[in-house]
Amino acid sequence: MKKLKLLLLSLFLISTAAICQVSQIKIVSFQVKNTLLSKVDEWSTIPAAIILTAQKSPTVQLKEPKLVIQIRSGGAIVCGNNQSSAQAMSAFDVKTFTTNDIISMLGNCAALKEGTYQICAQFFNLDRIAISNEVCKEFKVESPKLQEYGPPTLITPDDGKTFTEAELSRPISFKWTPLVPKPQQPITYRLKVWQLIQGQNGTAAMRTNPPIVTKDVDNITQTVVTGIYTGPCRSPYLCDFVWQVQALNREGKPIGNNEGKSDVFMFGAQDAGTSKSISLVAPENNKSISQKDAQNPIKFRWTPIIPKPVGEITYRLKVWQLMQGQNSTQAMRTNKPIFEKDSADITEASVSGIYTGPCRPPYLCDYVWQVQALDRTGKPIGENEGKSEAWSYSVLTSDCNVSLKIDSIKCTKEKDQLGNPIYKAFMTLNNTGTNPLNLNNVLNITTNPYAIPNTYTPKYVINTNAIAYTSTSLIPPIVNTSGPVSFSTDVSMPISATKLITRFTLYDNISIASCNPIDSLTLPLCICTDCKDALFTINNPTVSVTNATTGLYTATGSINITGITPIYAIEMQVQSYSYSATPASCTNGVSSIENSGVINLSGSTINGSPVSMLNETVSGLPSTNNGVAKNIKIISTSPLPSTMPFNIVFGLPTPLAGLNNDCCKMKFDICLRVKIFYDKDNCNSCSFLYCFPQFTN
Repeated sequence: MKKLKLLLLSLFLISTAAICQVSQIKIVSFQVKNTLLSKVDEWSTIPAAIILTAQKSPTVQLKEPKLVIQIRSGGAIVCGNNQSSAQAMSAFDVKTFTTNDIISMLGNCAALKEGTYQICAQFFNLDRIAISNEVCKEFKVESPKLQEYGPPTLITPDDGKTFTEAELSRPISFKWTPLVPKPQQPITYRLKVWQLIQGQNGTAAMRTNPPIVTKDVDNITQTVVTGIYTGPCRSPYLCDFVWQVQALNREGKPIGNNEGKSDVFMFGAQDAGTSKSISLVAPENNKSISQKDAQNPIKFRWTPIIPKPVGEITYRLKVWQLMQGQNSTQAMRTNKPIFEKDSADITEASVSGIYTGPCRPPYLCDYVWQVQALDRTGKPIGENEGKSEAWSYSVLTSDCNVSLKIDSIKCTKEKDQLGNPIYKAFMTLNNTGTNPLNLNNVLNITTNPYAIPNTYTPKYVINTNAIAYTSTSLIPPIVNTSGPVSFSTDVSMPISATKLITRFTLYDNISIASCNPIDSLTLPLCICTDCKDALFTINNPTVSVTNATTGLYTATGSINITGITPIYAIEMQVQSYSYSATPASCTNGVSSIENSGVINLSGSTINGSPVSMLNETVSGLPSTNNGVAKNIKIISTSPLPSTMPFNIVFGLPTPLAGLNNDCCKMKFDICLRVKIFYDKDNCNSCSFLYCFPQFTN
């Protein structure tokens, strides 16, 4: 009997000790969302996904407890840590574990299949003995529902809006609606504007023409664009434009229905109180026609008057033939037209019988033509009495047996003095006739690309729509009949150009224009590769507390840039920032503009120079404090070094008043969008994203 009592006493003492061990820490609260994402590391994107609060027993001296977190399914452990792998932590009285804290203990949990799970928490001591009760919470993993977003809706300029030339010469404001519903992630809205060419509608212009404006804005639904209209629209370009906005996510991929693209709106320019004049289309100005083609009907084409007036429009075509010693203006003033025809609301006419055989003195095989717009009463409509400009063409004295082919056009990284791109064009001339033709004395036409000299010197003329060009390989002086001649040319084209048109004028041995081969080729879409080899790094980055009470932190280090030179400006923008506090209730978060993740201008320098504010409203918050900004920039008139020290002072959230850093431990993550400008005009830049290592208060 005595032995039985001793045995029962021993069991009672052992069970009491075990209960005391388990009661050292109490899991006061364990909150888990009912539904979580498949990827465990994405739980941090769900506000308050998991919050665990534990409290130490008042009479217990706690030494380096361990928290074991495990995910279970059907009673089996799926992933998590255990008594051996759990990391010991500092002793505490009360401690709150956030979602990020829990995720860090689930390092071997990559992704969970769809289903129902339990997440269990229990504390252990260094001897792997349980010192708390185990608490488990059930949750579900469901496949994420694909959120559909309505694309942007264009607002202004209205579809079909007509501006005066004066209005369109000023900055134009573009506005649209955001994605619906509003995504949680940052959204970039890309605005594009295209200019139409004769014969195009909006769809054709967007498909074949490069945009004249491409502008990205982050998380805002409006922007202002300048320089869309710089003067009268010259043929073949129209004063009609289309625009569209596309929504992109942080990876630059489309987001929303219709690839994130809005509908397309059109706007244009119109002279105040008058209609646009006619623009001639074909035969091209200064075109040379073979004798064989000249004996066939010649088709004349022009553009209609814009906007179309009410009622029927008569287009009157006139053709004059030049005489020896005359230019086009003199022939139109003194000679009677050899052909005249009226067309009602039709912008083309086929004409026969203009050329009937060799031209006899004093007549030349040179012609000039013009079209005039008249209303139903015969009165001129539009500018310049409704008259188009005058274009010339000629009939060759002998048929041309030389063909021109633009084999290919390649992009280069070069630009001319006006910033227009330079292309390299590869061409071939092939003479299949019986006579060699002269190609002496190269002439580069730079002032008037469409002009052909009225003398026969030099004997080799390139007539092209390029701004300027230079021969970059040897062109033989004579195109013989033995085979093709190949060469290359550097061509400077306007930014808005879509096609290169090149014509050669060749001469026979008696210096008479004998052949005029012509060819054209669409320009390639040249993608800028300047940033391909660029590299941006920050050496020795550190972030230290400057003033914990006001939430000032100073980031220091050294910017290092390679692969792009020279550098004339650096822009930094706070792309994103986040914070967490332990316990979560020890901070009010953002309480003012000054601690909303902004940069303080005071104390911030790059390369030893004070920074300037780029836009104080970029945060979208009302502020009268001109000493803080989300965007900063330094600009230099001379090249900056590739390595530059920096001091950037950030304003971030603070603990509640009266709490020191030990009572409220805060963690911060902050990322910058850095733009490096490598031209004096600050137009060309490379962008980089840099995130500082996580830091605390």
